[in-house]
Amino acid sequence: MSKSKLVVIDNKNYEWYATQNDEHPDFCLVSKEGGDIWVQVCLSDSEKAHSLQYLGGRADQAIPDETAKRIIERIIYKGYLKSYKDSDIGLIFFDGDLIEN
Repeated sequence: MSKSKLVVIDNKNYEWYATQNDEHPDFCLVSKEGGDIWVQVCLSDSEKAHSLQYLGGRADQAIPDETAKRIIERIIYKGYLKSYKDSDIGLIFFDGDLIEN
């Protein structure tokens, strides 16, 4: 597992990490209450370059920090912090937005 990182949004700390075992990285927003939020990430061309660095052992996360921040912002904006924990929703980050799978 990748070492988790922190990002600050609206004066709140959010812990996250990303891993990759196939074509698409998996992002995890760590929840202190349980029920971590998992998101499959469809990569842009620039993010693919970062992903290749991760797979080659030259980056500590499978996605760039800025991408992680954008995913967390979408999770917050769309209300998944509260609704995801008790659901079967699959989330995909595609073209800058979260969609349900």
